[in-house]
Amino acid sequence: MSGERKKAKRRDKGARPSLLEPRKVLPIVLVAIVVVVLRTLAGGALQKERVLSTPVLEDRTYVTAIQQIQSTDFDEPVLPRGSVLYPRLVGWLPGMAEGSVKSLPLFQGILEGLAVLLLGVWVASRWGVLPALLGGLLYALDPVGAFFAARVAPTSAVTLLFAAGVVLLDGSAGCWKRSPLGSLTFGVVAALGFLLSPLLFAVLALVGGYRRWTVPAPDAELPGDAPGNRAGQPDGPTPGLGLRLTGLGLAVLPLVVALALVSMNHSSLRDGGLALSWGTGYSVYNATNAETGGTSRLLAPPQWRTDGAIRSDVWEAIAKEGSSYDVYRFYLARGLQRLVERPIEFLGVVLVKVAASLGVSPLPDTGPSPTFVLERAGGALALGRWSFALFLGLGIAGWLAAPRGPIRRGVSLGLLAVAATSILGTTSAAARQPGVLLLAMASGGFLASLAGTLEGGRARSALPLIALPVALGLSFVLGQLSPTAALLNPSEDYRLAGILAISASPREAIPLLERSVRTNPQNAEAHASLARAYQREGLTENAMREFRAAFDADSTNATVLLGLASVEQEQQNAGRALDLVSRLVNQHPNNPLYLNEAARMFIQSGRWDIAKPLLLRALEIKPDYRTAQTNLEAVTQAELEAERSLIPDEMRLPADDPLNTTLGQIGRALQQGDSAMADSLITEIEQQRPDHVLPHWMRAAWLARTGDLGGATRALETCNRLAPCRPAIAGQLAQIYVQLGREADAKRLLDGCIATPPSPEMGRRLEQVRTELLGS
Repeated sequence: MSGERKKAKRRDKGARPSLLEPRKVLPIVLVAIVVVVLRTLAGGALQKERVLSTPVLEDRTYVTAIQQIQSTDFDEPVLPRGSVLYPRLVGWLPGMAEGSVKSLPLFQGILEGLAVLLLGVWVASRWGVLPALLGGLLYALDPVGAFFAARVAPTSAVTLLFAAGVVLLDGSAGCWKRSPLGSLTFGVVAALGFLLSPLLFAVLALVGGYRRWTVPAPDAELPGDAPGNRAGQPDGPTPGLGLRLTGLGLAVLPLVVALALVSMNHSSLRDGGLALSWGTGYSVYNATNAETGGTSRLLAPPQWRTDGAIRSDVWEAIAKEGSSYDVYRFYLARGLQRLVERPIEFLGVVLVKVAASLGVSPLPDTGPSPTFVLERAGGALALGRWSFALFLGLGIAGWLAAPRGPIRRGVSLGLLAVAATSILGTTSAAARQPGVLLLAMASGGFLASLAGTLEGGRARSALPLIALPVALGLSFVLGQLSPTAALLNPSEDYRLAGILAISASPREAIPLLERSVRTNPQNAEAHASLARAYQREGLTENAMREFRAAFDADSTNATVLLGLASVEQEQQNAGRALDLVSRLVNQHPNNPLYLNEAARMFIQSGRWDIAKPLLLRALEIKPDYRTAQTNLEAVTQAELEAERSLIPDEMRLPADDPLNTTLGQIGRALQQGDSAMADSLITEIEQQRPDHVLPHWMRAAWLARTGDLGGATRALETCNRLAPCRPAIAGQLAQIYVQLGREADAKRLLDGCIATPPSPEMGRRLEQVRTELLGS
């Protein structure tokens, strides 16, 4: 290399900005500390809300996973619901293994602070310190960020790794990030992020691979000695094919390896398979579902569902209790099937997701609604409902005000990844939250350029000033007009808060659930939840009123049918209760819970013949269903006792005698009061076994129950001739003699049998019968 070229290289190296200049880093460090403090304080305040103080839904899933990972009693892991990395990342925090989340806001606040520090230093080196400072301060005030810092969810960790990925996308001339080492570092970051938020980092990895493949074009840099710019400095020479392939491979390969390793590990689990998590399939299902608008919740109540309910639907659909991998395959197949069979409908879902992603309000995911929690917290946190529109407007204006170069390119690629994630996957506040940090930094750039204009400089362009109100207005309009505006109705969040309170204090739950009902009187699940709270407090009439209101709102809701049936039975309305549970099992013939509950009510009404097949079906679907096993044992025992009371031991047939089947049918018909069926079956066995005592014994029982004591007497006299002096026959015949006023005949019958008993044991039993019936 010639001396002149070496000197030029040294001059270029000296002219390039350093990311580690103290005068640039120190202010950003202070802003990052502010972020940590504000996130910790706001997150701690939000955790006092009922829906966050007790982890639920996705949060509860992660708490359970943390406890299982750290428990020595946990034998074998199962296919996870969400991120495989997050429970291990936060599981070491104090109290997490015991279910306490108090330490979480500080830890996740630190992650948010590191994200601001990382992205802020990069922005300061490429655009200036003021944009980074203003952007970091704006992000520190973001109430939605505080909401996620308080939750047991990986959003804060995702934001940090996403910020690192965006910084590593910077491939300016001479920058190490453009080397194979930079590509590999980006790939490792994307792989780690993939274990937290699969779709976002899969898209980001593809963006990074594209960035490494394409030939960078020269940037039109800002003139003069503006930070990070040299007029006309090119991005560098065009890379060759080998360098392109190397960059692409190193950017994408770590993620592919992470996917392969995790999937292979999960395939060895007891209920696992080749999947990242069983929730991935459910996410695909929701992302293509018009009923959810591509979000994580249904647009109409009941909007949120527990993991147990999600699994239960699968078991019902496949008519067996399967594995977590079955849940994954079931929902993945139906999501992809809908995508193929209903492309026009999916296009509509995509349009809804676009509107929801740009809309002002933060949409809920699988946990509580950010809008609900922030507004209940009040104060500055309540502004979280509107903060995204401000970030969007200022961010777009800042992007337009930014010079062409690394900043605009980085913000563009990062927001592209977030937008693609929200459009392809399930849309929620968590899905778009990583992009808020980029919008905040761009917002800081706009405010910095605006401040420069106010100090006397000339505005570079009026376009950012026009874009700001346009973006703000668009966000508000889309937020109001999108079908996902239905998710802003707080009825479901009040119901969620109330359900959490029921276990600890029904009295605390009742006001929340009453507010849920007032907010949306057509929310059948809210009425049912309120009814259960009333039941816990012994307010049966109130519970009945709410269950009936729920039934009027939705007469097909399984929760409502089951709850109303239970109250009807408590009120001794057995016919109404059995009608409701019959309707329930007709709608859900493969749901073991409903089958068992219906069987329990039939047992209480003495209808063992209906209860038994329901329990057998429930155990066929769920063989380890202990409650159903217990109920089946009770039915079997009751049948045996009824059979013993109807057919004495001395008249019992061998177990393999085919007549036993018909005898059992006769017994059930007599118990149910079906006189015609009993008569028909008795006639049948009388013709089959005319000389056996049992047909006549059953005829006597039938006649006695119909009130024909004379006919019963004749049938029992026939029994006594065929099987003389059996205690059951002689005792029953003597009892009818007494009822007919024939005490002498009763005494003569019993005395004769006692004198010549078939056996000493029967003699003692006959003497006992005589004493109980006639006295000494």
